Amino acid sequence: MHQPPGFAIQGEEDKVLRVVKTLYGMMQRGYDFQSEMLGAYKSLGYYKSLADPCVHSCLIQNERTITSTYTNDIFGASTMKEGAEKVKEEVEACFKIKDVGDLGYILGIQVEKDNTMGAISLSQEAYLCHVLERFGMLHCNVKSTPLPSGIILCESNSPKTDNNHRYMKDKPYCEALSSCMWAQGATHPNIAYALSILTRFQENPGPAHWKAMLHLLAYLKGTLSYKITYHHGGNLDPISYIDADYAGDLDT
Repeated sequence: MHQPPGFAIQGEEDKVLRVVKTLYGMMQRGYDFQSEMLGAYKSLGYYKSLADPCVHSCLIQNERTITSTYTNDIFGASTMKEGAEKVKEEVEACFKIKDVGDLGYILGIQVEKDNTMGAISLSQEAYLCHVLERFGMLHCNVKSTPLPSGIILCESNSPKTDNNHRYMKDKPYCEALSSCMWAQGATHPNIAYALSILTRFQENPGPAHWKAMLHLLAYLKGTLSYKITYHHGGNLDPISYIDADYAGDLDT
């Protein structure tokens, strides 16, 4: 690395430094930090989830603690309050931490707790309002379905004329798509099918695809208050429905 301003060695200003420890902002820093954190978790008796390497759990005398780490933010839950305090003390012994209290927002997701009912709700109203405002759809008319009923989108809808190319030139199709995908993966699984259709045409979307994208945004406006709620002792068995209508794919 270049010698930092104010720390250059007199008479050897043309020389560079060899980095022996990664610094904040370097690409290698994230990898090294995760490696260091994994070592700390292991030393504290935590097990890494095989399904998600960011999730660690610990079971001591029937008291379970689960933590989830995103970069350098750690969130967790314990079966007992004492367990939660113990975890914070253990982590603080390894790293300098700041306790921000009860979780309210994380990555655009609002977390609400109802201790009386033993429930936790996840929603993204603030995030989705920001998305709608970004794409000029904050004051649009609400749609009742993620896509128009009976719509069939295919590659033939991609731009073919100069007018269509000019029309789509400034349309942020991919940006809108990725914004909706974050909502779908976090709190809105109800738009998963619509996104699976719209993502097929992100390489060369046409006016029909953009119109369908705006329809999806209008649907999200009508479902801003939708939440996913987990109840204590509730049934978490997922149910899904699949329509394998391959004949509906006009392209292949």
